[in-house]
Amino acid sequence: MIDSGVARKPRFDPGSGLERLVTEPVPIASADQRAGRAGRVGPGVCYRLWTRAQEHGRAAHRTPEILQSDLTPLVLELALWGVRDPSELQWLDPPPTPAWEQAVSLLKRLGALDARNGLTPLGRAMAPLPVHPRLAAMLLRAPPESRRTAADLCALLSERDPMRFTPGQGRPSDLGLRLQALGDRRERNRASDMDPNRLAAIERVSQQLRRMTDKIREGGPTADGIRSPGALLALAYPDRIAQRREGADDRYLLASGAGAVLPRDDALAVHPYLVVAALDARGRDGRIQLALPVEESDLRSLFEDRIERLRQVSWDADREAVVSREIERLGAIALTARPRALEDEAEVARLLIEHLRGQLERALDWTPAASQIQARVALMRKTDTHGDWPDLSMEGLEERLEDWLAPWIAGKSRLEEIQRLDLAEILLSQLSWEQRQRLDREAPKTLTTPAGNQRPLDYAGGEVPVLAVPLQEMFGLQDTPRLCNGRIPILLHLLSPARRPIQVTQDLAGFWARGYGEVRKELRGRYPKHHWPEDPTQAQAVIGGVRRRRPGS
Repeated sequence: MIDSGVARKPRFDPGSGLERLVTEPVPIASADQRAGRAGRVGPGVCYRLWTRAQEHGRAAHRTPEILQSDLTPLVLELALWGVRDPSELQWLDPPPTPAWEQAVSLLKRLGALDARNGLTPLGRAMAPLPVHPRLAAMLLRAPPESRRTAADLCALLSERDPMRFTPGQGRPSDLGLRLQALGDRRERNRASDMDPNRLAAIERVSQQLRRMTDKIREGGPTADGIRSPGALLALAYPDRIAQRREGADDRYLLASGAGAVLPRDDALAVHPYLVVAALDARGRDGRIQLALPVEESDLRSLFEDRIERLRQVSWDADREAVVSREIERLGAIALTARPRALEDEAEVARLLIEHLRGQLERALDWTPAASQIQARVALMRKTDTHGDWPDLSMEGLEERLEDWLAPWIAGKSRLEEIQRLDLAEILLSQLSWEQRQRLDREAPKTLTTPAGNQRPLDYAGGEVPVLAVPLQEMFGLQDTPRLCNGRIPILLHLLSPARRPIQVTQDLAGFWARGYGEVRKELRGRYPKHHWPEDPTQAQAVIGGVRRRRPGS
């Protein structure tokens, strides 16, 4: 005998309410039991496909079933005996609280328990049926004309899938194909893709369930007028009603809030609504294994008392705007969403700010003027620590976003309206009148050169303000201009007549004394008409680089 050391086991996930098959190592006790089979009728050998070291990490015994199973049948059985709280009993292994609460919630949704966790007439009728409570609820609530279909669905979901498996091809998810095959069998027709023996077993179970159901007279109100198989299945799986996601052919949203996906190219993908009977919960979206289509009209008829009608104000990513909708919601899925006028300005502003948070650089119109104001104020904060200058950095603006932006977005709901705001003026509005005066005086937008020309200062290019200026406009100036009451020397980009930097310096006096002579020799031959005095500190600054003669001279 060869023992792989693993087994496929169903595991219940209380978070999703679903059961999934997982492959996991078998415990030591199970491995020993398997080894015993090798010598059951005679001498034998068991080969284990794992090492001694790996064996030390295995559990000694199987995990108790109560800790990893769906507890819905157990909760229903205990409710029949009047037990509403698991703490009323003594357990070898107490049931997990999340799984217990999941089971109680489902039974309430099926109508088996009331608000105080007591058994309802429907729940009392469900308890003796030998099927899962989901299927029992469907059997008992089905109207008389649909009871055979309900029993067929129960039998199909309780027994092995009759559809034959073809290697390399997945089984279709449409439960209706199995129902059709069962009906064809009754008419002596055969379906080549179905196993006749399994269909026969399903037929026997269906007949037994119909006989048992007919004996139960009281089971609560039936869902009259419901005949479609999908609507009947919704009685058993109200939390697995699925709505196709917008723009996705095979991805669905369940009423429970979980995601689900159909197998590739499955024929059911054309339907906007499904009821999912079997779902593998592995991955972010569970994989739909068995489902039926259902009409929205049937959902409204079945669950009219559970449909919420609410007004929702939210951010619409496609329109990049705050929108208001009147929504009819069944669990997590929206049946309808009608646009409505925006009314609550405070709520609109809150949603706008929430969307802008974390993306101010992209969402706002950062013009050069706005960036320069931000950098000028940052320089003042750095050099004047006692001036109470506001923090206009991205981090500072993010931190108090509501304080400075909310007044400017009142009455606005679209991102494009926010992007049309004058951000430079908004940033300046954060300064007092005195701070504005000091900013213009100590960190001005422009600097007047010795030639009388106003040149812009660039504060946003780095840590030091930059002045890009033609060399001839600086003649006659002895030293580097300074800002912030003389604390910060400007970084000069001295330009050639071709507007290319020939020197970058914060030491203009040093350049005049040590570097200008070489620059003069080089540029004098290339630009002979331009003014190149021997002593730039005593020369007259000129605009355009050429000193023009006065008339009559």
